[in-house]
Formats: sequence, C-alpha cells, structure tokens
Amino acid sequence: MKYAIIHINSDAIKDNNINKSDRGKWNNKNEDIFKPLDCNSINTDYKYIIDQLDKILSKLSDNKNDKNCNVDEPDIYFMIVPIEALSDYLFYVALSYSKLRKFDDESYQPKPIVFITAKNIFKNYHKFDKNDSAKDFESRENDYKNRISVFDKLYYQFDKRKYFLDSSIWHYYLPMEKWNGKSFEQNLKLIIEDIQENYNMQLYDTVVAREYLEFQTRMMKNSYLEAVGGGHAQQITPYVFHTETEMRYRADYKINEKLKKEYGNLKNFAWRVLLVDDYAEKELRKNKDNKISYDKISILTKILEKDFIVTKDNEIKKPEKPIIYIKGTKESNVLEDAKSKLRKNVYDVIMLDYLLGTKSDSQERELASELFSPLNRKKLDKTRGDLMSKFWILPISAFSKAMDDKIRSLGINRVHSDWYIFNGADPIATPQLFRHNFFKLIELQLNIAIVRKKDIINFILENLQGEDNANKQNNNDNDRKENKKNDNLRTKARRLYGLFMHKFGMREALLVDAENGSAFAKSVGEYLDNEGFEDQRFYEYTRKLIFLIGYGTHYDAPRMWEIFTFIREEVNKLGLSEKENEINILFDRIIKYLNRLT
Repeated sequence: MKYAIIHINSDAIKDNNINKSDRGKWNNKNEDIFKPLDCNSINTDYKYIIDQLDKILSKLSDNKNDKNCNVDEPDIYFMIVPIEALSDYLFYVALSYSKLRKFDDESYQPKPIVFITAKNIFKNYHKFDKNDSAKDFESRENDYKNRISVFDKLYYQFDKRKYFLDSSIWHYYLPMEKWNGKSFEQNLKLIIEDIQENYNMQLYDTVVAREYLEFQTRMMKNSYLEAVGGGHAQQITPYVFHTETEMRYRADYKINEKLKKEYGNLKNFAWRVLLVDDYAEKELRKNKDNKISYDKISILTKILEKDFIVTKDNEIKKPEKPIIYIKGTKESNVLEDAKSKLRKNVYDVIMLDYLLGTKSDSQERELASELFSPLNRKKLDKTRGDLMSKFWILPISAFSKAMDDKIRSLGINRVHSDWYIFNGADPIATPQLFRHNFFKLIELQLNIAIVRKKDIINFILENLQGEDNANKQNNNDNDRKENKKNDNLRTKARRLYGLFMHKFGMREALLVDAENGSAFAKSVGEYLDNEGFEDQRFYEYTRKLIFLIGYGTHYDAPRMWEIFTFIREEVNKLGLSEKENEINILFDRIIKYLNRLT
C-alpha cells in the first residue's frame, strides 16, 4: 500500500480568522493547511514514523522496491496532529473543508486517514496484562482523567469532537506513546491490517461507506451549540462520536470474556439470524453502474468470523466456536419475504436494514419501519418467528438514527411487548460498533434464558426480604412476631411467585421455541441439561417452594421441608458471606413458618 504523510500548518489555520460566531464557514484562502511532509525530513520523530511505515507496508507490497511515501495517489494518509490543534475548533472545520474530506460530486474517492499524536489523549481501553488485576477499568478511567487534567493545565481544552478521529473505517487514531498495552509499532500494524482488509473487501469503494463519511464529516463540522444566553455551548456537543477502539475493547473484554467466564465456552450456543436487507445476497453498489464483489452476508461473515462460525444452512458438528446460521431476504418485496420466513421459523436475531428494495407492484422503496405498523403486526400474530415472545431486532443501516427518528415519529417504542429494538450500527462503516451492539444483544438473551443460582438468591432477597430489612430498625421484636403470625411470608410468596416466573420462567417458552426452529433455544436447552443442570435443578426446587409457601396447605409440609433442605444445602455451598445475615433471616422465617404449618 502507498501512503502520504500530512503535517498540519497551525499558523495557516489561524490565518483564516474564523470567528466563533461564524465557525461553520471557511475562507479557504490557504491551501497549505494540510501539507505533505518531506519523507526525507530530518525531524527524528517524523523519521521514526516513516521508518516504521516503510517496515510494515513493505511486507504488504508486491514490489519490495516500491516507493511508498508521499506518492501522488496514496492508499492511506497519515496525519501528524499537534496536540494544540485538537483543542481548536478551527482544526475540525479545516478538516471538513480540506481536499481530504470535501465532497465534490459522485466521483468522490476519499482515502482512510490515520491521525497520529505525540501524546495519548484517549483512554486506555485494553487490559495491560492478564495477571495484572490493578489495571482494571476503573484504574484506566482514573489514569485518563489524570492525563487530561495535565493537558488542561497547559491550556489544551480538547474539543469533544476529537472522538471523530477514531469513529469509522475512514478514521483511525494512533498515539506515539504506548496505548492499550501495545507499542506504537504494534498498534500501527493492527491499524494497517484493518485497512488492508477493508481494501480487500472493497469497502472503501461502496456507495454506503462514502455516503456515511460525507454525512459524518458534515455532522462533525456542525456539532456545536452557539452561546444563546446560557452555559450549554461550552459543555454540550450535540452529536457525540463513538470510538471504534473502545467498541472493540468492550466487545472483546467487557462482554465476550465476561460471557465466557459465566457460561463456560460459548461454543455451546448458536443463533439463527434473519438478515432483512435487499443486498443480503446481492453485491453492493460501487456507483450507478458498477458493483463490488461482496454481498452483505459475506461482509457480516468476515466481521463475525473471529468470534463465531457463520454459515447459511450447514449443521456444524462439535464446533470450536458459537454458531450463527444466517439467512437473507430477497432483493425485492423484502418485508413480505421477511414475514413469510418468520411464519415458518423462529429467528433469534433479526438484523434490519432501513431502506429496502422496491415493491413488485411499484417502484416505491420499502422502509423497515413499515414492519412495525399495526397491519404488519396483525399479519405476524400467528408467526413462529419470535424468541421468548419477542422479536430481537438489531438495525444495521448506515443511518440507524434515521430509523430511530422514523419509528419515534410513528409513536413506536423501541421496547415493546412484541420486540426489542437495539442500538443500531452499520457493519460496513463501523464494524466494531456493530460487534459491540451484537454482543450486547446476545448477552441480554443469555442472561434472560439461563438461570444462575446467585441470580435467584439475590432476586428473592430483594423482593421477599426487602421490606423487613428496611424496617427492622424501627420495629421491635413484638412487631416482627406479629407479622409472622399474620402470614406475612405467605402473602409475600404469592406476589413473589408471579415476579419470579416473569423473571426466570423462560424454560417452557424456550422448549416451544426450540421445536419451532430456534437455534438459540435448542442450544440453551442442551446447555441446561448438561453444564447448567445444577442451576436448572435449583431453579425448579425454588419455584416449587415459593409456590407451596404461597398456596400450599399443611398436607404439603413434608414436601416443603424436603425442598427447603435441598435449597439450604445448595446455598451454603455457594459461600455467599456478604449475604449471610440476610440469608439466615430468611431461612429462620421459612423454618418458623414450616414448623407452624406442621
């Protein structure tokens, strides 16, 4: 790959004399703001960067003798950004009007930019060392705040739009300092590998990626508030950018590793995904007349294959990773095809594009928001397609906020009795944000579907014991004895049973879903029958005890004693020392109730 190094001429930015009240405009009288750097520069910092770039990029080049630096048509721009520029709103305006990002016409062919700073102004996201427990998320947050406070003392009040520099496949951030436990060279290598893969997949050529960049650049330029008699302008950035690096960290460590720790190896699980997209199995557009070589399923497969086995239909025996069975819709009449598929099978996740194909009876394009109309919901009443009585929907449009605003304008909530609509992300332009949001979805599914002993105990203590704990300092012994005589425990147990089944009672629903084709429900059932057997047994015994305390008679006392003895032994094995007092109070109440019942 060829590259060019750009150095910012800070004086040229200031020469434009943009007033704060006119910061959406640009005089554009100086073309030397973003200047190509002489590759033979004697500056040692720049020389070091050039040496590292040549070292890594030469390995990717077919011709090892190619001149890589500052060619006329580079594949990547490396922009060396002075720290002070990031505290100046003029930098962001200048970038939006520069040749690197200014949209001219449909022939617009931008290139990715890697922004390099001497000092790290972003958070440290990744673990430094697997055995270094002190370097947890909280300590990283404190480290970041301390570093930023040092910059503040130097009068570098960073513009909150700095996160734009790491917000998509078009923009990568790279400090020369060690970052996320990796050296400059290691981080540079990872970035170049990402960009190389994007080029291999032809993502930079797609219409949707270029549309996304143009819109995001406009949003970045205008993401500010004018001071209108209040203090919001200095504190609020109306359009907040995420960072792809942070989303990668959260997906890899905060969610994926956490799930593996809680549920063992995630290879035990599988998901059936329906991709509602007119380009699901159709090559994406490069322009009006040309296409790239990949459809949306191919791109999703590439993004997810690090964590999953992605296949269309093949049954995988003894997988080494969790499985995603993915099926796409047709390129026209997309919604009708989606509804037809949902009537036949349960789909554990619905990945939903916003602007869909045309209808057969007209040239009108369908919008995904139509899926939530009352008429379409009525047509789906007899569907098998919902998992645990919900449609689990992940928007994947490049403009997912447009879909959010559309359904809001129709009076539709994202959380509904029939569906969950999660935060959306475009897998093409923001692959790490997409991974993060997908992991958040499956994390919630696993937490709802699989019952853990500790979760059950905490839930019961909060709902059955909470009132007494809150009042125990104000009530004397006689009051508590009086409450017990009045069957307070029995009354609470009746209420608790309904709450308990709502919270944990998905086992029966999952059995039905598994019969109707849900790969997730089937895999959860197998997990509960094997690795999760003890948790499931504990759930069944607890459910029966709550029901019998609330509705049983003295005839049920022997059975209640048997169940209670099992539960008490299992709880004692867990060693919940921090909850010991609350647990003992609850057990004493149950024993006294059973003694009285006997």
